[in-house]
Amino acid sequence: MKPFFIAISLLYFGSSIFGQSSGPVDIPFQFYFRNERIAAGEYYHLSTSVKDSIRIDVVKCILSNVAVTDLDGNIHFAENTFFFIDLHDSSHCKITLPISNIDQVRSIQFSIGTDSLTNIDGARGGALDPMHGMYWAWHSGYINFKMEGVSSLSRNADHSFQYHLGGYLSPFETIQHFQFDLNQKGISAIRMDLSKWIDYLDFAGKSEVMTPGAIAHELAKHLIGTITIQP
Repeated sequence: MKPFFIAISLLYFGSSIFGQSSGPVDIPFQFYFRNERIAAGEYYHLSTSVKDSIRIDVVKCILSNVAVTDLDGNIHFAENTFFFIDLHDSSHCKITLPISNIDQVRSIQFSIGTDSLTNIDGARGGALDPMHGMYWAWHSGYINFKMEGVSSLSRNADHSFQYHLGGYLSPFETIQHFQFDLNQKGISAIRMDLSKWIDYLDFAGKSEVMTPGAIAHELAKHLIGTITIQP
């Protein structure tokens, strides 16, 4: 066998053994309602009654502080400081982890939302571009998480609802922090089960939350229980 082909064969064999990719790893961010992947135009039954339903038209959020800890305890931060996540835009349904071999990751961490310094700086570009519909104004800052749709329980004439969670001033900050130990199981996707958050919503009494404050702060805290890591 010629030296060139020997070298190529060894390179391929070596990469197969160690299972390493050539660069950072993209991880899908998925939205579910219980065991169903959320799809456009679909209605889902609420836990209150089989007659009560919800259609989820918009889900968007901003992720920040994405980092992984490797098996040696070293922390690697993602090159992108922020990620814009959009349910209905496949180009904005993933994050990029700053490590080439997912088997070397001990834990992953990230936040839903933006910190006070980012909000004080005003509108930016990239994932924070106002064109994504996640920026209120300089005095209110960014919307960290939003969900819009239709529910049979909403008292609006068209049964619509809008929940825009933001706010960076104490005591009503809405940024939420997450950390998950992978326990050598790896990670194939990050999954958000919105049914767990929707159980806290009062569609009949408060179908719109559009400003920072106590209600947005409380609802943001309940996002913590919605996310799981898929091995």
